[in-house]
Amino acid sequence: MRALPLLFALALPAPAAALSFDLPSGARMAAEQHETLASVRLPIAGWQGGGVQTIWAEGQLARQAWQIPSPGMTTLQLLAPLREQLAAAGFDILYECAAADCGG
Repeated sequence: MRALPLLFALALPAPAAALSFDLPSGARMAAEQHETLASVRLPIAGWQGGGVQTIWAEGQLARQAWQIPSPGMTTLQLLAPLREQLAAAGFDILYECAAADCGG
């Protein structure tokens, strides 16, 4: 059984309601961190000219790492439903990329 790490960075206006995802069966949280007040740089473009264009986001920060058993599932099959759930909750995607387009 293969576990695929997923990472989402969300900038939420304060105060933000708890966001809950409908995850695939067998998903388990591997780590969690919370900060009441934090500043983070969020990428809004891929690697270009020696750097990555970012914006500052400030406020409450929650980080979670999940392990999702995904035998036979592609990364897109895992990410597409999560992206749809974010859109349904009113979030806008500021930036997304794949492999080489991200600069890696």
